[in-house]
This record gives sequence, C-alpha cells and structure tokens, in this order.
Amino acid sequence: MKPTVDTAYLHFDETGSIPAIKFARIAVGMGLPISAAKDDKHVAIATVNRDGNPLYTGADKVVRISKDCVVLVTGHGGDTNQVRQMLRDMAVNHKFVLGSEISPKEVSLSLSDYLHELGMSYRRPLGVGIIVAGFDNHGTTPAVYHCDVDGNATDRNGIALGKESSQAEHALSEAFKAKKKTEDAVKAAADATIKGMKEGSVDAASQSFRVDLEVLKPRRTGNPVGAKGG
Repeated sequence: MKPTVDTAYLHFDETGSIPAIKFARIAVGMGLPISAAKDDKHVAIATVNRDGNPLYTGADKVVRISKDCVVLVTGHGGDTNQVRQMLRDMAVNHKFVLGSEISPKEVSLSLSDYLHELGMSYRRPLGVGIIVAGFDNHGTTPAVYHCDVDGNATDRNGIALGKESSQAEHALSEAFKAKKKTEDAVKAAADATIKGMKEGSVDAASQSFRVDLEVLKPRRTGNPVGAKGG
C-alpha cells in the first residue's frame, strides 16, 4: 500500500519544515481526548466524548482489531475514517493469510510504516492521533504504542492525545508516582482534559462530557479482549 507522490505538498516554510506536517499535528491537538496506560497485567483505555446534546454525533474512537488489539483514534474526522478502514482491512488480511490474531506491535508497525511513507512521498500526512493497545506475545503481555504523524511507533507506559493532552500526561505521571491503579490513572487523565477544556473555552464550558473507560485483560480462549470497567 505505497502512497503515490503528490508534489502539491512538497513545500517548505522559512524554518525548513513542511507546513502540512505542522497542520496535521494541530489537527491531532483539536481532537477529543484519548488516553491509555498499562501495568504488568492490564491495559486501561479511556475516551472523552460529548454527552447530552443530540446535535453532536461522532464516530467511535475505539476500533477493535482482534482479540488482542484495540486502536484509539482522534483528530481530523475524514482521516480517522480512512484509518478505521485501513485497520479493518489489515485485521481481515492477517486473519485470512496467517490464521492468527494480529498483535498490537504488528498493528503499530504497519501503521507507522504507512504514515512514514506518506511523509516520504510528500503526500498530505494524516491529522490523526493513534494509540494501539492490547496484548503482545499471543495475548499475554500488556502493550501500549503511540503512532505519530511522522510515522514513528513508540512503546509507552502511558500516553494521552487530543485536546489538553499535556494536562492529561501530567495527571498520568502524577498517578504513576502515587502508585495508583492503572484505570484510576487513566480516569484522572481524562478528567484533567475535561477540566482543561471547560476552563479554556466558553463553548466547552457549556457542554457536557463523559469518560468511557475500559480495562483490557489478557486473552482467555474464546473470550474477547475487553471487559468494561468503571
């Protein structure tokens, strides 16, 4: 799936950087918050969604790829749809060709390769923040990966993307230092983003938000990857 070259994006600003990549990062920062963290047994994920207003709708930020892997996406709406379709194709092809569940590490590497090729071919980078979470090593080892717009895939203990992500990562860090449970750390990060959005925007202050939290557990034969948590 190699992107074609698009010279319309072969443009550098006065600092020597490519504006399209800068704009992609801005798009990620405008998305509703997503976060994830892991310990030695579990992975906790959280998304922040608008609540209580029938005028607001949005695609699901959590895409289930296999029994061992989920992907959280936020950012530019059209680009997130493209990522969702790519993920579904990836999962089906992996299951059909190899007959096994695709792992978070495999998903993160495939996504990062594609995002990197977008940049190398000077096509418009996707304005999407991506967190890959689940269990590597046949559904046994907790894993959290961050795929950025440049095409880097990094292994993380905790990560937050979207609006107020700096406040969320600070909350995660403080929760880790206090040795809180992983799900409590992720919930604290999500709550910090809601507080930051409401304090920083009049529009956000008048809206209601909810936190959807989920704790992922190691796979058992025939059981799905997720178990609802609160």
